[in-house]
Amino acid sequence: MGRISILIFVFVFSLSLCAFASDLQNEKESQKWSFPYVHEIGVFTGFAMTKLEEQGDYEIVPAQLRLGYNLNSVNLGFCDLFLPIFRKFNIKPKGFTEFLFESFANTVIGPDNNVEAGCTILLKYSYPLTEKIYPYALSGGGVAYISQDTREQSLQWGFTPQSGVGISYLFKKDTALNMEYRYRHFSNADIKKPNEGINVSMFLVGVSLFY
Repeated sequence: MGRISILIFVFVFSLSLCAFASDLQNEKESQKWSFPYVHEIGVFTGFAMTKLEEQGDYEIVPAQLRLGYNLNSVNLGFCDLFLPIFRKFNIKPKGFTEFLFESFANTVIGPDNNVEAGCTILLKYSYPLTEKIYPYALSGGGVAYISQDTREQSLQWGFTPQSGVGISYLFKKDTALNMEYRYRHFSNADIKKPNEGINVSMFLVGVSLFY
C-alpha cells in the first residue's frame, strides 16, 4: 500500500499548492468557486479485482451508497484549518472537504459466487478546476464481512483501510457524475493467523446529488 499512499499524498499536496495560488482572486471570483451544498447522496458501482494466492482472480461488482456532509459548512474543512495563514497573505482558498459514510453490499463473481458487506468512513477533499470539474482525493477505513473463503485470511471479517482519487463532473448545478479509482486493503489486524491481507483495486462510477 506504500506506493499508493505516496501517490495520494502527492495528489493532495499538489491540490494544496493550487489553493495557495488563488491569492489573486477577488471576492466575486471567490463566491464563484464556492460550493453551497451541505449534503451529498450518491450511488456507485463498477468493478474491482485482485489475485488470490491459490484461488485465482478475486472479482467484485461493487454496489455502494454514499452519504456526505460538507465540513466547510461548519468551518472544519481542509481550507478552514489553514484559514488564519490564508488571511495573513490575503489568499482566498478554493475547494471543500467532506465527511463521507458509505455502506456497501458487493457481489463477488470469482473465484466463487459470494458477497461482501460493510461500511466505511472517509474524508474527501475536492478542488475546482472549473465550475463543473472537481478532482478529488479521499482516504479512510471501515469494517467488512466477506463470505469467500481464502487462504490469505483466517477470518471472514476484517478492517478496510483505503485511499483513492477521482473526478466529479457537474452536469447539473446539484448533480455530478463521478469516476474514481480506489485501493482497498482487507485484513483482521493480526487477531488471528493467517492474516496476509487482500489488496483490491477498485474502479468506480456513480452519480451524486448535492443539496
